[in-house]
Amino acid sequence: MKIFNSIIALLCCFLLLTGFTPPVIEEPTSVSQETDEFGENTRIIVLNDPVLMKEADEAANRYAKSLEEQLNNLNGNSDFKVIVESENNSKSSLILTGLVLEGQFYYGDNPYLVDTIYGPMSTGPKITFYNESKSQYNGEFGVEAWMITAKFGVNFSTVHSLTRELQFDPIPAGKRLTYKAYTNYNKYKFYVYNGSAYYGISRYWTPVGIVVHQNLY
Repeated sequence: MKIFNSIIALLCCFLLLTGFTPPVIEEPTSVSQETDEFGENTRIIVLNDPVLMKEADEAANRYAKSLEEQLNNLNGNSDFKVIVESENNSKSSLILTGLVLEGQFYYGDNPYLVDTIYGPMSTGPKITFYNESKSQYNGEFGVEAWMITAKFGVNFSTVHSLTRELQFDPIPAGKRLTYKAYTNYNKYKFYVYNGSAYYGISRYWTPVGIVVHQNLY
């Protein structure tokens, strides 16, 4: 036990000295909330897909496990960060590490669907929202898609199908319901090194659901 505690202490000292930031895995949840950010009658509803959320969580957890294995196999090596390597043996001097889930976002100025329904409707419309989307990345500091795929397991060629259903409230006579639908993403950041030189932060995001803006007026 004393030997084990000594190893842990050495690892902690090493991480502090190198400035390494360990991954922080958070779990966003599907929520529904009202807001007056876009108008007092606007309601924003987040409809996340449990399957896509689970896939995103599993990918992050696989990375966390891989990082833990690297720490356990440190054995005095001062540079344990693994240089990514693709299936076709392409190599890069860039090192990607420290995956962090920052939260969720959507492109508020780019709805994929906009529609208006006029009242009266005593039960309110029931709409099935559908969209297809791929994971994306920003390419900061020369990071390419294959590097992220090799390191974190994200496939940027996969088309994710998003299907969510929403029951709207009744629409009174003389009123109309306008709604807009957006793709919702999990956004991740990670740290980029070239050898021992720290370059900065790069990001990728993957689709997990649909956000709906609704306005009754």
